[in-house]
Amino acid sequence: MKFDLGIFRNRRRVLIAGSAAVILLVVIIASTVFFSQQNGGSASGPAGAAGSSSSATPQVTPTFSASGTANDNIAFFRFLVNDAISREGLNASTQALGKKLAASGFDAAGIQYTDNSTAAGMTPDSVSVASLFKGQCLIAQYGPSLKELTVTLLPPLKSGGCLLGRSINNL
Repeated sequence: MKFDLGIFRNRRRVLIAGSAAVILLVVIIASTVFFSQQNGGSASGPAGAAGSSSSATPQVTPTFSASGTANDNIAFFRFLVNDAISREGLNASTQALGKKLAASGFDAAGIQYTDNSTAAGMTPDSVSVASLFKGQCLIAQYGPSLKELTVTLLPPLKSGGCLLGRSINNL
């Protein structure tokens, strides 16, 4: 009895070619995402695509809106923290930043911040500054262990504040 193995050879070739195509597709997608993130773009389009040029559109400086919500003021909050970091680096004083937030319109009674040094006098991995605004917490975290500034909008703690820990200061 003789079997025709030709059909199996063709299936194996198709399977190998299909597998190679899938692997190639995965490599192309992964490299596109990797290089796009390295260039500061997004995976959905090339960095520097039309309409994304910062030189074509002037940056609008956010402003404080006393009648707005916390979400309306998150861009202004981020702007103030970014400004402090760009001037003083990642060791920007959280107390000074809290005072700057209060001077810019946020209620001083709702501003909390962590210490800029540990009990042993060392620089902490990160620090936080927060402002309670209309029932929401605007929280900024930055420091040497973080790649970039993180700004979050969260509900307040049951205790009424925004930050939790031993070294939380109130303005």
